[in-house]
Amino acid sequence: MAILSAVGGMIMNFYVLGTCLFQRVQQINHVTGDPIPGSERGYGFLSRETDYGVEPDYRQCTYYPKEEYDDIFDGWMQTGRIFAFLSTILASVCFMILFLTCCMAFSPSMFERWLFWMYITAAISTALSFFIYGSEWCSENQCKVADGSGWAISAFMFHLVSANTVKSFAAAGAPRGRGPSGEDDNLYDEELDDLYYENENDKYPSMRPD
Repeated sequence: MAILSAVGGMIMNFYVLGTCLFQRVQQINHVTGDPIPGSERGYGFLSRETDYGVEPDYRQCTYYPKEEYDDIFDGWMQTGRIFAFLSTILASVCFMILFLTCCMAFSPSMFERWLFWMYITAAISTALSFFIYGSEWCSENQCKVADGSGWAISAFMFHLVSANTVKSFAAAGAPRGRGPSGEDDNLYDEELDDLYYENENDKYPSMRPD
């Protein structure tokens, strides 16, 4: 369960960071106040949707030209971008640690303290990436939710599931099985010590020699 939620959250974070469809923006004519026909396109943290007839850099996305980047990215968008990068990095590191648990043993504190809080931080960072909607660019134009925002919400939920799962790792005990001497583990349960006897005389007091 932890591996699956970790994979899901990491993949969604990479999509959120790389997509140019985090939000859709319809530009407004500042003179008339009316939407500019044909100006609606997707915008993301690294790129925007490619104009018609222009060769995209990847998929349907074009990296921001420097002039456009300087014009659009204010403090709000920069903050959202930083948190998007942070959540992606944390999700990737956490996934690698969980993957290594298949062949390595970690102390309970790794799950209780480090992984748990790393996933909580990743979830919070994913939520804070929505600061992009508070930018001046959005206040001057019409910004609408796009596919990338939905993936960000899904990544947020996956990180919370992963945090809850890894938190329970430390509390989980070893499976009941055979003891170190081949006997049942119940023999080593301190709460059941009174059910066992050290010798036959304790078990059958009437047979004790006078």
